[in-house]
Amino acid sequence: MTTDQADWGGFEQAIAARRRPIMEGLARFLRLDTVSQNPAGVRAGAEWLVHAMQARGLTAQVMETGGNPAVYGSLLLPAAARTVLIYCHYDVKPATPAGWLQPSPFEPVLRAGTAEEGAPILGLADVPDDRLPQHRLYARGASDDKGPIWAHLTALEVMRAQGLSPRVALKFIFDGEEEMGSTNFGTFTEQHRDLLAADVVLVMDGPKDASGRPTVAFGARGILSLELTLESARRDVHSGNFSVPNPAWRLIGLLASMAAPDGTPLVEGLEDGVVPPTPAERDLMGRIPLDPRSD
Repeated sequence: MTTDQADWGGFEQAIAARRRPIMEGLARFLRLDTVSQNPAGVRAGAEWLVHAMQARGLTAQVMETGGNPAVYGSLLLPAAARTVLIYCHYDVKPATPAGWLQPSPFEPVLRAGTAEEGAPILGLADVPDDRLPQHRLYARGASDDKGPIWAHLTALEVMRAQGLSPRVALKFIFDGEEEMGSTNFGTFTEQHRDLLAADVVLVMDGPKDASGRPTVAFGARGILSLELTLESARRDVHSGNFSVPNPAWRLIGLLASMAAPDGTPLVEGLEDGVVPPTPAERDLMGRIPLDPRSD
């Protein structure tokens, strides 16, 4: 059966019937210490993830990057006219226990409210199946970014059980270094352009809109790191006997020269090659319910 003929009401019922095993599987995933700076833990997580993907009908493998490994998986359909590549990351930030309102950031707990409001900790076994949707799951990586990975794998698992076949070929690439800047991922993607080729890429890593509505962002943020060194003297000088430029003030002046007070960039050549938004795109952005005062 294709997705055109799917009974999506039955699909929702199938998810509801599997709610507990879905949550238990996610909990097992979250218990894995895949902190970026823990190479052995990240690699063990990659191997665990490959097995989980293979169990859901995907071809999957651990791929070397020169640092923490990536995990690649695919469900290639010969008759599909288009291919979708889905990006997530399975590494997580360091988790200092003192910063968590629970015994361990790697032992998932449920709460009927928020931790900040003092909602009591509950174990998965303490909550009836029909009450699971009313609870929040807390653990390192639950939303960033293991939750989205598990959502995709669960969708494929349920579709397979329901006899549903995707209309597009699927590729997955899961990064193991995102939380420390994806140091080796750029080179990795260049080396595997053909393997990762797709008609569209979905990056499933970002916050939920304040409105609570599902959101698709047509673009991805980036980051540029640089180190700037200012030198005003080549040796220590006594403040009472010498007059030299203050590097701190020089740096402040340099930073201030890069943008106008309203934030308009003043760096020459910064916008070279940038394609401006079309009128239709400006209209679309203008209709986004964004309140700068609250954001």
